[in-house]
Amino acid sequence: MVAPGVESCTLSCVLNTFTALLLSVFASGEDPPNVVLFLVDDLGWMDLSCQGSDVYRTPNIDRIAVEGARFTDFYAAAAICSPTRAAVLTGRYPARVGITDWIRSRFQGGRMPEDGKNPSGHVHPQEKPLEVVRNPLWMEHSEVTIAEVLKGEGYATGYIGKWHLGMDSHYPTSQGFDENKGGCDYGQPPSYFDPYSNKKLDGIPHLEPREKGEYLTDREADEAVTFLRENAHGPFFLQLANYAVHTPLQAKPELVEEWRAARGEREYHAVYASMVQSVDECVGRVLDELDSLGLTDDTLVLFTSDNGGLKGPTDNTPLRSGKGFPYEGGIRVPLLVRWPGVVAAGVVLDTPSSSIDLLPTIAEACGAEAPRATLDGVGLMGLLRGEEKIERESLFWHFPHYRGGVKAPYSIVRSGDWKMIRYWGAAHELYHLADDLGEANDRSAERPDLVRELSRQLEEHLREVRAVRPRRPIPATSGSYMGREIAQTMHWSGANWLMRATREDEEHTGRFFDALSVVEGQTICDLGCGNGYHTLELAERVGAAGRVIGVDIQPEMLDLLELRAAERSITNIDLIVGEVHDPRLEEASCDLILMADVYHELSHPAEVLESLRKALKPGGRVVALEFRAEDPEVPIKPLHKMTRAQLLTEFTANGFLLVEEFDELPWQHLLFFGLDEG
Repeated sequence: MVAPGVESCTLSCVLNTFTALLLSVFASGEDPPNVVLFLVDDLGWMDLSCQGSDVYRTPNIDRIAVEGARFTDFYAAAAICSPTRAAVLTGRYPARVGITDWIRSRFQGGRMPEDGKNPSGHVHPQEKPLEVVRNPLWMEHSEVTIAEVLKGEGYATGYIGKWHLGMDSHYPTSQGFDENKGGCDYGQPPSYFDPYSNKKLDGIPHLEPREKGEYLTDREADEAVTFLRENAHGPFFLQLANYAVHTPLQAKPELVEEWRAARGEREYHAVYASMVQSVDECVGRVLDELDSLGLTDDTLVLFTSDNGGLKGPTDNTPLRSGKGFPYEGGIRVPLLVRWPGVVAAGVVLDTPSSSIDLLPTIAEACGAEAPRATLDGVGLMGLLRGEEKIERESLFWHFPHYRGGVKAPYSIVRSGDWKMIRYWGAAHELYHLADDLGEANDRSAERPDLVRELSRQLEEHLREVRAVRPRRPIPATSGSYMGREIAQTMHWSGANWLMRATREDEEHTGRFFDALSVVEGQTICDLGCGNGYHTLELAERVGAAGRVIGVDIQPEMLDLLELRAAERSITNIDLIVGEVHDPRLEEASCDLILMADVYHELSHPAEVLESLRKALKPGGRVVALEFRAEDPEVPIKPLHKMTRAQLLTEFTANGFLLVEEFDELPWQHLLFFGLDEG
């Protein structure tokens, strides 16, 4: 039934509308464009002439910028290779894909762990106060790549160069590419000269030797030209992922001599500069071949890098630091885009964007349906056409690993011109990039409000993508405090016990909640919330105007709580992954802080109590619920009980006073503490 005055839209109408949309997308004609994506390894933001370098000569790469668009604030999805490569292919944050570090290969050590996880980390175990987050050995086949998206639209798909996303059955042909030349598990070539071998490894898989001494970047250019000629009828998608300019630093001798003669070995790294020049010549050969085949106007060309330049071989100034680091030199990279007739020539765009945006951009340009899986990237075609801006609050990075020279694992958020680095286990840093591109002035101390807001955004993001976080190990035995043996923390796998059907009868939890005297609009922290037995009830009692903060050191517990809250449509809960020594609560933020059968498990009770003192609002209370150790009939292991006297001793020693007590629960003490201001 169609409402009066509303014209029925037939199938023909729908098809005509869709065709009109496609025609607007394919501005060069009715056919979808061909796509060539250059992904250079380790090329820094300042390694191109068009980026302002007065060292490197890159006329062919510059041609893309002159004839198209150049992004000034484009970012690799990670400061290291494999995570960015996964993000480019999938349009998803590395943390969502589950690849947050480089993937171990036969080249890096030659041995694979039996559990299918990369041990990761770049420093010795004694230097790691946090647990090492283990990285997968491959990208899962369930991830949908841009090659698979375009292949479904009839595209021929080719991959040339570095892959570094898994071994054998996880090579490019398993992820939508018809052809693969040199894509394997290697993170770098054994040698840049045919037969591409060294003492450990014999050649590059899927790249047969053909002419001894041939330079690898030249070979990649040859393979690209061959692919273009064989698929000139289109449409095609070619990803050319040069192994250069990654180590080993090896270049054609004649180019090195030219650089040394022109610049001097001491002034510039002649070998690295020669490698950059070879990449530029490779790009030039591909662009020239598109011209020769008459395909230039029908081809979308994109050029970028997988991370910032490696400190030493190159200089990323004015950016700070380089590959692997959370500063701009590690993550800011070039992005150049050319599509004649669609993207205006000479456009410079300063909108922050990322590797995750490439899949949706290419899919949009080609009129292809994006994967149904969650995409984190946004299409850039409207921006490239000059029609619209990107509506995105922030960009995020997550590197939960150790790396030599980096003080700790880190996460990053950029929002507008502000950038915050969260070092796990160390201090946050805050920079205003608009007037401090070199990140020399940490402003975290003068803008704690902004640090809190960006921390909130980051926390929300990490939970949404299910990021694996670095955390302090939970010891099997936690030692003692003030003469009491500390109990081991309950593991999240036992969370169902918290929801046992007999709990109300055993503990009289209804009377417990009433004794808390919760007032609507309060902010309450459930510290050690587990899967939310108390959290959800508290959230309903504080009402829509109130908030409950669930804190736990095990993200898996919070995941379970989040699912239960969603089932009950409860939305006034904030979740925080705490540290064993710090619940990470904002100062003066809580009316009441509850520790329900939790305090006896705190491995750092004094440090946590100090944090709770700071987190209480004036007049706020900390509530301790603990099973009675005085009563042997309480059916709980002795290590998980506490006496009233012990609770009073420990709390008063840390600046608290007992202000109220409720002794009508069958098994537990319920003590209310306020601050001792004396």
